[in-house]
Amino acid sequence: MNIEPQTSTIPAVPIMPPTSIESADPPYDAEQYAIIGMREEDWPTTPEGIEELLRQWNETEAPVMSDEEWAAWQAWRQRMKEYSIEKLKTAHLGLFE
Repeated sequence: MNIEPQTSTIPAVPIMPPTSIESADPPYDAEQYAIIGMREEDWPTTPEGIEELLRQWNETEAPVMSDEEWAAWQAWRQRMKEYSIEKLKTAHLGLFE
């Protein structure tokens, strides 16, 4: 089994499409989406294969963000936190009527 190390990027949009959208034509390439990550049959099963995979993972460098990227990420996290709090405040409404 040959596992090539891959570079990591932080996507600007969510990788997973929302599950609540009903659409006959998904807004993403279903073939490409199906192979994101490691397929079940590609996982190593021998001690040597597992050791090699762990070695590759440990050699992977963490992504580096500029100050602007960090600030944008923190601002996005804050917006998501505020959105989640607002949704939680109203999520129970109408459940027991």
